Amino acid sequence: MFLLWPKDALSAPPRSRGRPTLVSVAALFVVAAAVLSGLAAFVDDSLRAFRFAGASVFTPGDREQMRIVEEATPRGAALLLTADRRANWPAMLWQRGLYPERTLVVLRGPLSADRVDAARSRYGPRFAVAIGDPPLDPGFRWRRDLGPAPSTSERIWFGELAR
Repeated sequence: MFLLWPKDALSAPPRSRGRPTLVSVAALFVVAAAVLSGLAAFVDDSLRAFRFAGASVFTPGDREQMRIVEEATPRGAALLLTADRRANWPAMLWQRGLYPERTLVVLRGPLSADRVDAARSRYGPRFAVAIGDPPLDPGFRWRRDLGPAPSTSERIWFGELAR
């Protein structure tokens, strides 16, 4: 840009006032049109999104399974959640459904004893939720089958981890 800058630009007298005013008015119209069209699109998208959105991503079955886990675990507890590769959606639902009262440490398959031990020593979970077909057992002392994850074939187990 500076290579094309005229050498006498600083010492030259200012140009007439008509042209810069026209450019400023045109720029103002462009900015106003952009703001108005963006606002109109925002309002339209917001109305459409809320009109067609479901009440919740959690089904009554999800809520019942999570209620069982919430009643058995203290607030603020860390839980281990293991999920096989096909159980990504239920694992994310559980993570979101129990947050912020409980923290889920998610381990996706394949599961090894070293990965489970590392997560247990770092976060100290006492309980675990396992989701899969069949669920990946992180070393339960006891477990309860909560049934299938709604709308999938994966089963959900909940239980206490062996020491």
